[in-house]
Amino acid sequence: MAGDDALLAVLATAERLNRNEANDDEGNGMSDEWITNPKGNRVWVQGGSHVATVFSKNDGGWGAVIGGLLLAGQAKSAEDMMARVEDVLLQPDKARYVLPKGAWQRTKAGGYFKKTNGGIISVKQAKSGSWYATSQHGMLPSPEKPKWCKSAEEAMQFADSIG
Repeated sequence: MAGDDALLAVLATAERLNRNEANDDEGNGMSDEWITNPKGNRVWVQGGSHVATVFSKNDGGWGAVIGGLLLAGQAKSAEDMMARVEDVLLQPDKARYVLPKGAWQRTKAGGYFKKTNGGIISVKQAKSGSWYATSQHGMLPSPEKPKWCKSAEEAMQFADSIG
């Protein structure tokens, strides 16, 4: 799975950072800094290599991407999110908080959603117990003829298959 490969890349980045941090203690002089890019995003650079990006979200919160993966949740400030990124990367056991872009996430109501280039796709359970996928345009594949599924996993696979 692409998400698994990306997560392994994040873990490799964490290992490299920890190794470089140990070398810094020995006076290696490896540059390690957060910079602000022209868009106002905070970018973690170490030894000339991009590590992570912290970005402002439309709702005023801050999110982060590490190695092409989205860090779960958001923070109220760039500084708080930068600290979370460092925490995740410098403590590899916390890598479980990193989600592949476009990953399905659980809702508080018991369904699922994911963000796509075309908007948000949700998977919900009907009162009948069947599951269905929906977007801002209605039920998928069309509001007139929705696809009913036996499980949330089946509905998510269906939604993934139609893009």
